[in-house]
Amino acid sequence: MKIDIPKHILCALDMLKANGHESYIVGGCVRDSLINKVPSDWDICTCALPEETASVFKNFKTILTGIKHGTVCVIIDAFPVEITTFRTDGKYIDNRHPETITFSSSLSEDLKRRDFTINAMAYSKEHGLVDFNGGVNDLKSKIIKCVGDPEKRFGEDALRIMRAIRFSAQLGFRIDDNTKKAIFSKKELLSNISAERITDEFFKLIMSDCYIDILREFEDVIKIFIPHFNSIIKDIMVKKDIRLRLAYALSSSKCNIDDVFGTLVVSKSLKNSVNTILLNQNTSIINDKYNIKKQLSGLGEELLSLVLEFKSYLGQDVSGHIDTMNKILINNECYSLKQLKVSGNNIKSLGVKDNTNIGKVLDYLLKQVISDNLPNEKEALLNEAKAYIINNKF
Repeated sequence: MKIDIPKHILCALDMLKANGHESYIVGGCVRDSLINKVPSDWDICTCALPEETASVFKNFKTILTGIKHGTVCVIIDAFPVEITTFRTDGKYIDNRHPETITFSSSLSEDLKRRDFTINAMAYSKEHGLVDFNGGVNDLKSKIIKCVGDPEKRFGEDALRIMRAIRFSAQLGFRIDDNTKKAIFSKKELLSNISAERITDEFFKLIMSDCYIDILREFEDVIKIFIPHFNSIIKDIMVKKDIRLRLAYALSSSKCNIDDVFGTLVVSKSLKNSVNTILLNQNTSIINDKYNIKKQLSGLGEELLSLVLEFKSYLGQDVSGHIDTMNKILINNECYSLKQLKVSGNNIKSLGVKDNTNIGKVLDYLLKQVISDNLPNEKEALLNEAKAYIINNKF
């Protein structure tokens, strides 16, 4: 077999070879190439010691921040290329990182320390595919299986638990029985992994095609970092939008909205979007221009569209609501303060100095426009504002 390797990666491999150093592409790029998937990352492993690698590429820009772990990053044709020395890992001290690493000249030892058989394959033009751990057979059988003893693998690095179920969701592969058993027996170790790394893996999981099945199958694992998680959700293909996918994954959780995310690290913007979707998932929205404009005013076009789409996933008929919203948008009908034909400065010119009162006047005018009691025209708005200011003694 032959793998089509990008030019900048070939350049690195050829330079290492020319300097007497055995080298291979390794890991995910080999796995993806074998299943006709375009790799997102290309990694190289080599027998060259880190300082030898740096010497080979002395005429290139190199980044040496990972050199103590054996990794030299070389910039070739504007692409970063990570080149890592064969190594073995010492005792793991925190269920995540080895206390020591030892550089090795053995490819087989390097592959033996990796997480799953399908990620423990290497390839070079000279030697072809190198597979000491049965990765090819597991790839053909569509199985996720740990290299060696799964209990030991997960005890070394508990993040591998999340990687296993994430790969299962992404690739549609079954998890090997022994590996699955170890996932459940070691799941509590996820508490020792940083919330940021857990969140990254969970987001990749729910953005995968097979995420619903995996959420159901590994509900008890998810509950380690989302305690109120409940996987009773229908088999619906939700659009690949992280806001919709996260909301759908959490929609059956039985808890206060403040607790729905568990220990996930979620940006303020994403959290606000998901909270809004969840808070509105079962609320009734009357389908008329006034109420849809009120929703547009409060949520904005993008978020209201997400709320309505989410309701459709739950079986609610919102097609009429979407039509009404689209007509409002197409006709550029006013539903927000920024669309009003008057501004705060116009209200200030009428003698209202207090910003709070200026806001009250603008909110009143917008409500009148949304209700079709007042045209969105400057003269009409200013006349109504004058009357409102007098009546309220601003």
